[in-house]
Amino acid sequence: MTKVVNINRASNSVVTSPWQKLRSLTSARIALGRTGNSIPTDALLSFQLDHAQAMDAVHCALDTQALKIELEQLPILQSIASGETQVVESKITDRLMYLQRPDLGRQLSVASWAKLKKQASTSQTQPDLAIVIADGLSSTAIQNHAAPF
Repeated sequence: MTKVVNINRASNSVVTSPWQKLRSLTSARIALGRTGNSIPTDALLSFQLDHAQAMDAVHCALDTQALKIELEQLPILQSIASGETQVVESKITDRLMYLQRPDLGRQLSVASWAKLKKQASTSQTQPDLAIVIADGLSSTAIQNHAAPF
Protein backbone atom coordinates (compact mmCIF):
# COMPACT_ATOMS: atom_id res chain seq x y z
CA MET A 1 0.00 0.00 0.00
CA THR A 2 1.47 3.28 -1.14
CA LYS A 3 0.53 6.48 0.64
CA VAL A 4 0.62 9.68 -1.40
CA VAL A 5 1.56 12.81 0.52
CA ASN A 6 0.79 16.14 -1.09
CA ILE A 7 3.50 18.65 -0.19
CA ASN A 8 2.32 22.11 -1.04
CA ARG A 9 5.04 24.49 0.11
CA ALA A 10 3.33 27.55 -1.32
CA SER A 11 0.36 27.34 1.03
CA ASN A 12 2.04 28.21 4.32
CA SER A 13 5.64 27.48 5.17
CA VAL A 14 5.56 29.26 8.55
CA VAL A 15 5.14 26.94 11.50
CA THR A 16 3.05 28.68 14.16
CA SER A 17 3.94 28.59 17.81
CA PRO A 18 1.70 27.10 20.49
CA TRP A 19 2.38 30.30 22.45
CA GLN A 20 0.56 32.37 19.82
CA LYS A 21 -2.29 33.21 22.23
CA LEU A 22 0.19 34.80 24.66
CA ARG A 23 1.30 37.42 22.10
CA SER A 24 -1.75 39.53 22.88
CA LEU A 25 -0.62 39.80 26.51
CA THR A 26 2.87 41.18 25.98
CA SER A 27 4.94 43.40 23.72
CA ALA A 28 7.79 40.89 23.89
CA ARG A 29 8.80 39.16 20.69
CA ILE A 30 7.37 35.75 21.46
CA ALA A 31 5.55 33.23 19.30
CA LEU A 32 6.88 34.68 16.07
CA GLY A 33 6.66 31.35 14.32
CA ARG A 34 9.46 29.91 12.27
CA THR A 35 10.42 29.15 8.73
CA GLY A 36 12.90 26.29 8.70
CA ASN A 37 15.54 27.26 11.24
CA SER A 38 14.79 30.96 11.18
CA ILE A 39 12.04 33.40 12.06
CA PRO A 40 9.69 34.69 9.34
CA THR A 41 11.00 37.53 7.20
CA ASP A 42 8.39 40.07 8.37
CA ALA A 43 9.35 39.44 12.03
CA LEU A 44 13.04 39.78 11.17
CA LEU A 45 12.52 43.02 9.25
CA SER A 46 10.36 44.41 12.05
CA PHE A 47 13.11 43.64 14.57
CA GLN A 48 15.78 45.21 12.37
CA LEU A 49 13.71 48.40 11.98
CA ASP A 50 13.07 48.63 15.73
CA HIS A 51 16.76 48.04 16.44
CA ALA A 52 17.82 50.75 13.99
CA GLN A 53 15.35 53.22 15.54
CA ALA A 54 16.65 52.39 19.02
CA MET A 55 20.24 52.93 17.90
CA ASP A 56 19.26 56.28 16.38
CA ALA A 57 17.55 57.29 19.63
CA VAL A 58 20.61 56.39 21.69
CA HIS A 59 23.09 58.23 19.48
CA CYS A 60 20.98 61.29 18.62
CA ALA A 61 21.90 64.45 20.55
CA LEU A 62 19.26 66.33 22.54
CA ASP A 63 18.51 69.79 21.13
CA THR A 64 18.55 71.60 24.47
CA GLN A 65 17.92 75.06 23.04
CA ALA A 66 14.79 73.96 21.16
CA LEU A 67 13.54 72.13 24.25
CA LYS A 68 14.26 75.17 26.45
CA ILE A 69 12.24 77.42 24.10
CA GLU A 70 9.39 74.91 23.97
CA LEU A 71 9.27 74.67 27.77
CA GLU A 72 9.45 78.44 28.29
CA GLN A 73 6.42 78.88 26.01
CA LEU A 74 4.21 76.56 28.09
CA PRO A 75 1.51 78.64 29.83
CA ILE A 76 1.65 76.55 33.01
CA LEU A 77 5.37 77.14 33.41
CA GLN A 78 5.05 80.84 32.56
CA SER A 79 2.53 81.22 35.38
CA ILE A 80 4.63 79.50 38.07
CA ALA A 81 8.25 80.00 37.00
CA SER A 82 9.99 83.01 38.44
CA GLY A 83 13.43 82.52 36.96
CA GLU A 84 15.04 81.65 33.69
CA THR A 85 15.23 78.05 32.57
CA GLN A 86 18.75 76.79 33.20
CA VAL A 87 20.59 74.32 31.00
CA VAL A 88 23.32 72.46 32.84
CA GLU A 89 25.61 69.64 31.86
CA SER A 90 26.85 66.48 33.48
CA LYS A 91 30.44 65.29 33.62
CA ILE A 92 29.82 63.42 30.37
CA THR A 93 31.42 64.95 27.29
CA ASP A 94 29.85 62.74 24.58
CA ARG A 95 27.38 59.88 24.00
CA LEU A 96 30.05 57.19 23.86
CA MET A 97 31.35 58.24 27.26
CA TYR A 98 27.79 58.11 28.62
CA LEU A 99 27.32 54.57 27.34
CA GLN A 100 30.59 53.55 28.99
CA ARG A 101 30.21 55.57 32.23
CA PRO A 102 26.53 56.23 32.98
CA ASP A 103 27.44 57.12 36.59
CA LEU A 104 29.10 60.33 35.35
CA GLY A 105 25.85 61.24 33.61
CA ARG A 106 24.25 61.61 37.05
CA GLN A 107 26.86 64.11 38.29
CA LEU A 108 26.94 67.81 37.42
CA SER A 109 30.04 69.26 35.82
CA VAL A 110 32.10 71.75 37.81
CA ALA A 111 30.99 74.60 35.53
CA SER A 112 27.31 73.68 36.01
CA TRP A 113 27.70 73.60 39.80
CA ALA A 114 29.28 77.05 39.70
CA LYS A 115 26.48 78.35 37.45
CA LEU A 116 23.76 77.10 39.82
CA LYS A 117 25.57 78.43 42.91
CA LYS A 118 25.94 81.84 41.29
CA GLN A 119 22.24 81.89 40.38
CA ALA A 120 21.28 80.87 43.94
CA SER A 121 23.43 83.62 45.49
CA THR A 122 22.05 86.36 43.23
CA SER A 123 18.41 85.25 43.27
CA GLN A 124 15.94 87.16 45.44
CA THR A 125 13.81 84.07 46.11
CA GLN A 126 14.60 80.44 46.61
CA PRO A 127 12.75 78.10 44.26
CA ASP A 128 10.19 75.69 45.71
CA LEU A 129 10.47 73.31 42.80
CA ALA A 130 13.14 72.21 40.36
CA ILE A 131 12.15 70.26 37.28
CA VAL A 132 15.07 68.27 35.96
CA ILE A 133 14.95 66.88 32.44
CA ALA A 134 17.75 64.55 31.39
CA ASP A 135 18.07 62.77 28.08
CA GLY A 136 19.61 59.52 29.34
CA LEU A 137 19.46 56.75 26.75
CA SER A 138 16.80 58.30 24.53
CA SER A 139 17.13 61.94 23.66
CA THR A 140 14.45 61.42 21.01
CA ALA A 141 11.94 60.43 23.69
CA ILE A 142 12.78 63.48 25.80
CA GLN A 143 12.64 65.80 22.77
CA ASN A 144 9.17 64.50 21.86
CA HIS A 145 7.60 63.99 25.29
CA ALA A 146 9.18 66.31 27.91
CA ALA A 147 7.08 69.39 27.17
CA PRO A 148 3.75 67.55 26.78
CA PHE A 149 4.45 65.68 30.03
